[in-house]
Amino acid sequence: RLEYVDRDGAATARDVEPVGFSAGSHCWYFLGWCRLRGEGRVFRTDRIRGAALLDDTAEHRSFEELRCSLPDDLVVRSLVLV
Repeated sequence: RLEYVDRDGAATARDVEPVGFSAGSHCWYFLGWCRLRGEGRVFRTDRIRGAALLDDTAEHRSFEELRCSLPDDLVVRSLVLV
């Protein structure tokens, strides 16, 4: 569960299934499946105010399943959890 503040300053709590981390030229990004929105999302890590590990098991999702718009300067690498 992420506590996240969007670009307009609105705070939300979101359950997100992790898919990957990536860096752009100005910041880091967390890529995941947002259960609140029911779609892939890109979260700027500097806007994450808190995180908690839930007991739920996250479904395996590939980067291709996210189908979300990405910042132009993003470099994508898959996140493998073991």
